[in-house]
Amino acid sequence: MDTRNLKHILNGMLVLGVAMVVVVMSGCAAPGRTAQEVHRNHINVIQTNWIMIQDDIDAALLLDRPTRLSDMVVR
Repeated sequence: MDTRNLKHILNGMLVLGVAMVVVVMSGCAAPGRTAQEVHRNHINVIQTNWIMIQDDIDAALLLDRPTRLSDMVVR
């Protein structure tokens, strides 16, 4: 292999490595959002998912239907 090609490959790998480090260091934080906002968003998603799971369980157990009981006496 020619030394010029080897230098190009090494330079490309170096640039790729630096780009990967920058991406990893930036993490999942969205720009313009504080840690508390991200945390509140995660809590909101977890609560919403839990409510949906409860609704699915109620539907499977047929507990989501309106009651047929009445306050009025039916004869």
